[in-house]
Amino acid sequence: MTNADMTVAPVSRTKFDDSRSLAQASFVEVLGVRRWQFVAASVVVVLAYGPLLWLFFRQQWQKPHYQYFPFVIGAFIWLLWKRYGEAPQRAAHASVPSWRTYSLLIAAVLVLLFGLAIRSPWCAMVSFILLVASLFTKISSTRRITNLWGIWLLLWLVVPAPLSLDQKLITKLQSVSSRLSSFVLDSMGVQHLMDGNTLSLRSKQLFVDEACSGIISMLSIVACAVIYAVVKNRTPIHLLALALASIAWSTLLNVVRISAIAYMLDTWAIDWSIGAPHEFLSLALFLVAFFGVLCTDQLLLACLAPIRPVWDESYGGSIRFGKRLASAWDTITAFGAPLPQDEEAHNTITTTPAPIRLHFRDRYSRVITGLFAPLAAVQCVLIVYALQLAPERLPTVQRAMQLGSPDMPPVLCGANKLDFQKTTRSEDNIQGKYSRTYIYKASDGTNYLVSFDFPFPGYWHELSECYVANGWTPLKREVTLAQASKADARPWKLVEATFDKAGGLYGSLFFSEFDQFGMPYEPAGEWIHADSGFWRSRNLYLKERQILQVQVWSEGPTELTAEQRQKARELLLAAREHLRALVVPSSPAVNAREANVNDAKSDDATKSSGSASTTSSDEKNKQATSAILPH
Repeated sequence: MTNADMTVAPVSRTKFDDSRSLAQASFVEVLGVRRWQFVAASVVVVLAYGPLLWLFFRQQWQKPHYQYFPFVIGAFIWLLWKRYGEAPQRAAHASVPSWRTYSLLIAAVLVLLFGLAIRSPWCAMVSFILLVASLFTKISSTRRITNLWGIWLLLWLVVPAPLSLDQKLITKLQSVSSRLSSFVLDSMGVQHLMDGNTLSLRSKQLFVDEACSGIISMLSIVACAVIYAVVKNRTPIHLLALALASIAWSTLLNVVRISAIAYMLDTWAIDWSIGAPHEFLSLALFLVAFFGVLCTDQLLLACLAPIRPVWDESYGGSIRFGKRLASAWDTITAFGAPLPQDEEAHNTITTTPAPIRLHFRDRYSRVITGLFAPLAAVQCVLIVYALQLAPERLPTVQRAMQLGSPDMPPVLCGANKLDFQKTTRSEDNIQGKYSRTYIYKASDGTNYLVSFDFPFPGYWHELSECYVANGWTPLKREVTLAQASKADARPWKLVEATFDKAGGLYGSLFFSEFDQFGMPYEPAGEWIHADSGFWRSRNLYLKERQILQVQVWSEGPTELTAEQRQKARELLLAAREHLRALVVPSSPAVNAREANVNDAKSDDATKSSGSASTTSSDEKNKQATSAILPH
């Protein structure tokens, strides 16, 4: 069969001039759909993915170490657009199995459906990446795009690893950077104390944050390394080695950054930890790290070069000994290597004596529209509902935000209240956005910190990790059962942990959590329990379950005695029950509190109206208005 006999199967009854070839067809025409079908499918996909993806990218932007994702998305779009325009056409319709395209499409729908059921933006992003993979299999049947799947791999750079593996790696590297920085400062003669991730100097205390100022974060340097490898069409093993090397470069440069800031502050009293100097230092070190990645790339080119071709060219014959080993090495290093653009064009038949008439089927767009239309409809219904689910709009969180010093008794379990603090942090802070902290002192002189921290979105907040990040070393952690109140149908678990710290300090932590409905929240995550069905747990999640945490903390030169631990446990149980009664809308304490507030407002209005009888009508209106306005 000659090229003149080749035809490509129908394109949704769209007619083209005989002078038009596949290389001249637009992106929509290559997909084999009418323009209105393409627009309809695009609208459906946007509605199906839009709300959850918006939440996903909003969450990513709130994490400093993931704020590089716009750069990754821009690189993905630029590479796809550039290489799609340069890609040669295939000589005939490629025999890409249709089951592969539609399997990826169905997988995308199922993952999105699951993400919609549990309101998981992470699942929505994974589903979208699978949808792009299905689209790429469709495109690859008509265009030979260089390193198409390497471009697709870039999308995974914006997806956090499951089970918080990325956060665990960052925390580990943070600890390594802190220890190495301490060694460097010791060699430079800088007096300091590295306590966990807290660097104490003579004039200031610095905290080695996990994002390392965002610009020079480990993840951003890894993203740059992967993008560079895809642009240069490196092999998969080369890309993996370059990504691992970028982690080492980022750790090394973070050590330099920490050491430089500490040295300048201690020696010259110049603070590079804030403001423009900090940003310029981070940017300069980022450029140095990227230059190190480029050097590593050239080193890997030499180390991963094929052996047999070089040997045959150098010695004019094949290898006599170790031939199989060399062949295995060449196979591994060349596995998955994308062809350069000129070789792609050379290996593709582009000369067609007779023009090709395009005839594609429009089934693909119809399948997309049919599968995603119900999900899009559900998303549209949930958009209005989701707008009302901000944590600050929940009655429980609103009442918790209004708590002050008078809301906790002056004497609790025999301990006297000494102080009260109100704290507001950023929304993504691991300690919670809001804290209401009460200091109590027992009769034996032991101080207990009783803190109410909130909100934490929909998952168990392991408070002990926050103390580990502040330099405390965990010694013991156990989950115990507390006596449930009459309103609880099951026992309420709480966590007890013991820590120590450099300098001979010991800390004891007791904490438990409940949601905005007042239901106890158990440690180690709680989604589906044996005594609660799937739909009940799902409904709680759809209601944007918010977690509120009550903790009791005490530290001193010795560990707490059995009596002191019992006192801390009693304080936790009493504070938990008291605070839950204050903030849960359906509790009697809340109803009584609202009644007192309404009675006070009513008395004020009555007094105002009584005194207004001796005034003019204008003065009466003014007093009535002041009685209505909140104080």
